[in-house]
Order: sequence, then C-alpha cells, then structure tokens
Amino acid sequence: MLILAYHDLDDPAFPNEKRGTEAYHYVLDLAVFTAHMQALYDSGRPVFTAPDLLAYAAQGKPIPNEAVGLTFDDGHASFFELARPVLKRFGFLADVFQVTDFIGQSHYHGPDQLVRLKDEGFAIGSHGASHQPLTGLGRAELSDELSRSRNKLSDLLGDCISFAYPHGAMNRLTQRALKAAGYQAVYTSEPGLVGNFPNFAVLKRVALTRATDMESFRRLLADDPVLLRRLRLRRLALESAKRVMGAQLYRGLREHLVHTR
Repeated sequence: MLILAYHDLDDPAFPNEKRGTEAYHYVLDLAVFTAHMQALYDSGRPVFTAPDLLAYAAQGKPIPNEAVGLTFDDGHASFFELARPVLKRFGFLADVFQVTDFIGQSHYHGPDQLVRLKDEGFAIGSHGASHQPLTGLGRAELSDELSRSRNKLSDLLGDCISFAYPHGAMNRLTQRALKAAGYQAVYTSEPGLVGNFPNFAVLKRVALTRATDMESFRRLLADDPVLLRRLRLRRLALESAKRVMGAQLYRGLREHLVHTR
C-alpha cells in the first residue's frame, strides 16, 4: 500500500499565506493536486483511510497492495476549501491530521468545518496539540501533548484513533507514549510502502512537495522501487546530518536536499 502525505494547497481563489517562506515548499498548487487525483482515479487504485485499515486488521484481512492512502497534515483551511471539493469530485476520502491548538486560528480549520468533514466521511486524526517535535519533550510534556490533542478531537468528533508525527520526529519513547494515549494507527514521515499486515505504530508515507513532478507522481503510483529507494536514502541522509551537524547547519543542508530531485 502507498500512503501519500500532503500539507496545504494554494490557488488564486484561496491564496496561501505561506508564499515566500520556507514552508511553501510543502504547499501544492490546486491544479497540480487536481492532476494528482485525476492520475490516481485513472489508475483504478482504491483509496483507504485509517478506519478502513483498522477494519481490515480487525477482520484479519490483508491490506490490498494496490490500496492508496491520502493524508493531509496540519489541518490548514485549504483542505476544506480546495482539496475537499476535488476529492469529492473523484469519490475519494482522506485522513486529515489536525494540530489541535490551531483549531479556530486564522488559516486553519474551525470546529464547524471539522464536524462537517467528519460527517462527510473524512477521517480526522491528531497531529499533536502544538505541532512540536515529540522527541524533544520530556515524559510529562509528551503525555500532555498526546492526551490533550486526542481529548480535544474526541470531545468534538468522537473517538480519535489516528496520529501523524509532527516533523516526522519519532523514537521508542514516543511509540510507547502514543500507544498509552490510545492511538491505534500512527503515521510517520519515513518513505516506503505499507505491507499487507502492517505495523500500525509505524505506517510509512511519501511526502508530496513542490519538487514532485507528474512523472515522479506516476512512478509513485506504479510503486517504482528505484524512486522509493532514492527517497528513503534522502531521508536517511537528512536524519544523519541532523544528528551530526546540529540544527542550524542541518537546516541549510536540508534546504539543499529537499529542493533537489
């Protein structure tokens, strides 16, 4: 199974406030996203959300190799305004991972939008309370970050079962804390495919950025092993550089690598 990770979208009808910033690298133009969804539709691959995966697991059924997951991190309002209409046009659902401290803030989903998304069949998961990297938190802070976010979403929408790591930062302590907090499906930023009987603590995803052209997207839909291997190696290079170089030098290298295909 291939799980795709998106963030914000941009369009003249709903301009994105991140234009001109480093974060804009993760903002796709609406036309590009629409082309992605057309290619996915034409491929005939089915789209699964976290509840679908857990339902298969509960029945002891293997996840189909051809399944695709569509995920959106942060809870930016461009999902509701731009991505949602496109997804509905193609009959797709998606997982939206909401930073709960952002709910109701400018440019992010409000409570009413989240309720409507849930009513329309979209799966709403947590992206943490404050969007901090979990690996930088102490045990008490980590527990509060996870439970506060889950409780807020559960109070608003019903049981919250899924989580996506902010900044992809994870270790064994965060895995144990997520399990203790009650999350059943946890999504990482590690590129790769998900097996038929996945480890729900580490669901791999492939991030889409402004550097992802249509040829690369079609190769992803074909589960191209060469491209996936290259993405994994790049991720390993980034993580190794961060440990060795420290945060400041790492940011410079990361900017070079993420903008180089």
